Amino acid sequence: MLFYHDDDSEVGMKKRILYVEDTPQNMLLIRRIVEAIGYELLEATDGESGWEVAASQQPDLILMDLRLPGKISGLDLIRQIKGDPQLSMIPVVVLTAYGFDEVEAQATAAGCDGFLVKPADIRQIRLTFSEFLDDPREALVPALSSELMSRTLAPATYTFI
Repeated sequence: MLFYHDDDSEVGMKKRILYVEDTPQNMLLIRRIVEAIGYELLEATDGESGWEVAASQQPDLILMDLRLPGKISGLDLIRQIKGDPQLSMIPVVVLTAYGFDEVEAQATAAGCDGFLVKPADIRQIRLTFSEFLDDPREALVPALSSELMSRTLAPATYTFI
């Protein structure tokens, strides 16, 4: 299933992040973080649709879970993206509940550029976005407002499923 979130009201191009995740609660948390920071979110719920969105939209960053339904696993999707000349330069960051050294080594061997473990800290997610998108927004924009945090994201660490 594919979802696109566009906001053409701002002048200039927003950085686009593709999140490949099959758990709706996790997708909602990342959507809120991404939108609060001011990026555009592209969503896919399995490896096949993740590939379709990556190939057609060529996002600036791909954030993805490793355990995905369907024929293409997270590791396979990383290999497919990194093996494609049109997509290989897009940074891929894994966000997984499987924070074992062996899993990180497999993801790194597949070609991922970053590795985050659930539950994830919002500050770490924001810093990761900033690092891979070469975006000074993390240094220039104050932390998410306390109202937004309490309404949508508090506390700073969440349990991803």
